[in-house]
Amino acid sequence: MKYTAKGKYNRHLELNDVATGKILASLTYKGWFTREAEISTAKGDIFTIKTSGFWRPKTTLKNREEVICELLPKMSGKGRAELHMSNGQSYSYKHKRYFKQEYGLFSPQDQELISVVSKFSFAMMGFTYNIETNDNYKEANDSVLILLLLYYTNHMRAKQSAG
Repeated sequence: MKYTAKGKYNRHLELNDVATGKILASLTYKGWFTREAEISTAKGDIFTIKTSGFWRPKTTLKNREEVICELLPKMSGKGRAELHMSNGQSYSYKHKRYFKQEYGLFSPQDQELISVVSKFSFAMMGFTYNIETNDNYKEANDSVLILLLLYYTNHMRAKQSAG
């Protein structure tokens, strides 16, 4: 399936299904200088994202107090991270191409589940994301997981531009 996400200043993003044009979920940062964010789905569910730690920051996605998953950067750097779901499944997040701003979520067998391509827009002062998912994986079409990847993509981009 294909999705797009866009928003002003990258502080609020809406995930849209390209085929139907419907808004599936939104990602909203709690402030300008915070890493805390909230995902709201069209069904009314609310999830929180929080990054904590200094040397190896961990990004946690929660539904109320229940931890859904955690993203941990790999020590090698290079825009890679490990995603650990509460059900025991693990995936890899990778920055695929630096100059094309392409990112992906991969299975342990190195099958791409989600592909994210970002493009900066001066008119919106933010990024537009084009997302393609692998329909062979049910979890690839989870709007919450897609927005978590967009959050982490923004986080990695800010980290790379700072250093």
